[in-house]
Amino acid sequence: MSLLYEVENQWGGDDASWHNGGTWVMGCRPRQNLIAINIKSDDGGKTFHGNMTYAREGPIGFRAILSDGNNYFVENQWGGDDAPWHNGGQWIIGGRSKQNVVELNLQCDDDYDGTLNGTVTYNGEGPIGFKGTMKRR
Repeated sequence: MSLLYEVENQWGGDDASWHNGGTWVMGCRPRQNLIAINIKSDDGGKTFHGNMTYAREGPIGFRAILSDGNNYFVENQWGGDDAPWHNGGQWIIGGRSKQNVVELNLQCDDDYDGTLNGTVTYNGEGPIGFKGTMKRR
């Protein structure tokens, strides 16, 4: 089961208003929240590499390949650099048409809250504020 997030973005400083950033899909484990993700793209958002953390676990490897629009096929790795990669689900990373995310640095302060905070960087721009609130089903 995928985890849905209602995203808001902020630019212009800490006192600036927040703007709708769309609905993102990140994570694929039922009853286990995503609590951190630090990923980067070196090719304009076509692929990602980095790491992520689910609640009650340590960081695991992350890689993703763009399939269409903002949709990515994700794989995860645990057990060391030579360990196999595992299916991590289909994610939606980004809320803009024709402008991919190139870096994402988020964390959750509470394993059970499900709110991710940090920064997102879209291709051709600098980092902007990110607040993602998990949609409860």
